[in-house]
Amino acid sequence: MNRILIALFLAVSLIAAPALAQKHGSAGNGKFPEEKKGVQKSVTQRKDRIADEVEKQSAKGQKARAENEKKLKKQRDVESRALEEKKESQKKLKKQREDELKGLEKQKAKKSEQVQKELDKGSEQGQEARSERRKWWRFWGE
Repeated sequence: MNRILIALFLAVSLIAAPALAQKHGSAGNGKFPEEKKGVQKSVTQRKDRIADEVEKQSAKGQKARAENEKKLKKQRDVESRALEEKKESQKKLKKQREDELKGLEKQKAKKSEQVQKELDKGSEQGQEARSERRKWWRFWGE
């Protein structure tokens, strides 16, 4: 119990010590002594200069941001145009391929409609020879 009281007394005294410290003569009345007025003026002048510099830097930064935004917008426009051109060229290629396939289908249809003239040509002996002849790519008999 004694230890707790001692610890409590020490804690209160440490916390209250700064509150009991003696104040400066001009503290609390909002006035500066004569010797500190010049220092205060220089501090306010420095703050004003720093504020002006910050405004100038922010203005420069805004200009730079605006320029960067313009560049980005131009780049996006160029990229979108390139993408559109790529899509158009892909459409054209697809259409050409479809046209080619249609042409091949037409050719196949025409060839299938044509009469095979070779089967009826020649003598009976030649026709028999052709039908019995083995093709070179067929290795097993059919």
